[in-house]
Amino acid sequence: MACPARFVCRPKRHQRNLYSGYKKGHGYKFQALIVACGLLFDIYGPLPGRRNDWFMWTDSRLGQFLRALPLHASGKPYYIYGDSGYYLWKDILVSGFKGRYLTAREEKFNTTFNTPRTSVEWGFRSVTQMWRSLNMVEEQKVGRTAVGYQYLAACLLTNFLTCLDGTNQTAAYFNCPPPTLERYMTAERVDRAGLWQL
Repeated sequence: MACPARFVCRPKRHQRNLYSGYKKGHGYKFQALIVACGLLFDIYGPLPGRRNDWFMWTDSRLGQFLRALPLHASGKPYYIYGDSGYYLWKDILVSGFKGRYLTAREEKFNTTFNTPRTSVEWGFRSVTQMWRSLNMVEEQKVGRTAVGYQYLAACLLTNFLTCLDGTNQTAAYFNCPPPTLERYMTAERVDRAGLWQL
């Protein structure tokens, strides 16, 4: 899970609300899960660029929703691995260890989960590579273009293409093929926008 920022042209109004001091630009943020088959699930946003990852996690209430899901077929609960902007949350959200003085065990944990965490970035990169207009910051004008809807539509279309292609970088890494487009489109919807019961 991660919260990519989508930059916009400097707005005439609401500059302070959209400015991210960490990213040094104006924009919106989205929170999304990327599952092992390479699909983007539960995209939450847009929220103003000034909001941090932890705020988005708590505001989305995704943790409460996931706790209510039945256990995985293996009998184990679902886990989400987030980047360093997140903290451990009720045995659902797991993040790497932070700090300068880590034990050997903590360093090994961070190393082990670094590549799977990076796979989340592969998913977001594929969205912006397929839909290059999203990267044209000077054309992303608040009040003139539907910046948030453009990104959400691009995520949905990227999922469609992943299903049609039968793979992407994340799916190949985890050896977990995505569903067919027909299955994706006819899947039973779970009681939350963006999550599907496949």
